[in-house]
Amino acid sequence: MYLKVQNQKIKIQEAKTFKERFKSLKFYLNTLDYGLWFPKKKLLNTTFFCQRVDACFTDDDYKILYLHEFIKSERRIFHFKSKHIFILPLGTCEHLKVGEKLNLIKK
Repeated sequence: MYLKVQNQKIKIQEAKTFKERFKSLKFYLNTLDYGLWFPKKKLLNTTFFCQRVDACFTDDDYKILYLHEFIKSERRIFHFKSKHIFILPLGTCEHLKVGEKLNLIKK
């Protein structure tokens, strides 16, 4: 799956299993060039993230409810109304707006 933001395509990896969700970006030292999708999740925990990220909280129709830019490590962010969380490379949320729908391309 890909997320199209302006003229750029960002590869999105789905975190389905407990192991994938738990590991996510913990101790990942390289610069992030892809995104992570956590379906059916409302809480983002950035403990042991070694870099800053952007986060997008959406509803069932992938309509953006909340955007968080430049999230530091050791943070917990909870939004009761969200259904999906997208962790994106730094600077991606500058081009997104609350209320618009994510342009996801399935491939």
